Amino acid sequence: MGDPGSEVTVRQARRDEVPAVVRMLADDRLGSTREAFAEPLPQGYWDAFDAIEADPRNLLLVAAVDGLVVGTLQLTFIPNLTFLGGERAHVEGVRVDGSRRGAGIGRTLLTYAIELARDRGCRMVQLTANKERPDALRLYESLGFTAAHEGLKLMLGPSSVQPGSAGLVEEPAEADVAAPGLEVGGQPGKAVEQEQQAERTEQRGADERDRA
Repeated sequence: MGDPGSEVTVRQARRDEVPAVVRMLADDRLGSTREAFAEPLPQGYWDAFDAIEADPRNLLLVAAVDGLVVGTLQLTFIPNLTFLGGERAHVEGVRVDGSRRGAGIGRTLLTYAIELARDRGCRMVQLTANKERPDALRLYESLGFTAAHEGLKLMLGPSSVQPGSAGLVEEPAEADVAAPGLEVGGQPGKAVEQEQQAERTEQRGADERDRA
């Protein structure tokens, strides 16, 4: 655990910090199966960073302590027709350095991201949490996220790395049921209830058409 007195600074990542970010992405049981922290890094990571940096709706954030990168997340702003055209923010890739976990760095990162979304006028912030990361799920819920939806993922291409490999290997695509989708907004209870009611009404209509 890091020094609790050290100041955490959250800012946008620099290109030279991509290796530090990838190291954290790969530094757990799940990440080690799908990331490739190697020297040199696979070109895909550099291409992804360049695309994120060039896109005004994407931010790769890092948390730094004493100049060292110790946490990261990606924040994407999504234009949306739902909720009267309300933009939403999507959080991905939340990671904290293994030696710094438990020091509140993840909470600091997420709080910063939520405030960015709020200042931008986003209708909600949403994310998914893998069921095998219960500590992360508890953190998200403590920040006000609610399990309003079931999150599902369908893998469409390479999804894992072999031990010691610098690249991804192909696996059969399969549906990956993640933990419930979580979201936080200005009026989460009312918004979620309205969306769920709309989804139920749409499903009933579809069922009636099938029976006709």
